[in-house]
Amino acid sequence: MTQEELQKKFAAQLRMLRKRCGLSLEELEHRSGISASSLSAYERGAGNPSLQNLGSLASSLSVPIYVLIGEEPKRRISATKFSF
Repeated sequence: MTQEELQKKFAAQLRMLRKRCGLSLEELEHRSGISASSLSAYERGAGNPSLQNLGSLASSLSVPIYVLIGEEPKRRISATKFSF
């Protein structure tokens, strides 16, 4: 998937999830701490959110980050499989 395709997919997902939650850009701004102008840019596919902003949006919309980018995990990986 190209960067442009990923941005378009993210833009559509963000807008759909925000509307599904019944939130205006200003309400999502208040919840996420991300300016309404940045949120608007993201929804137009013009912005490139940081990982911190992706996490904040996911938390604010009560979804995992992969839902924001329109992907489903291929498989679940158990954290117990890894040793630190």
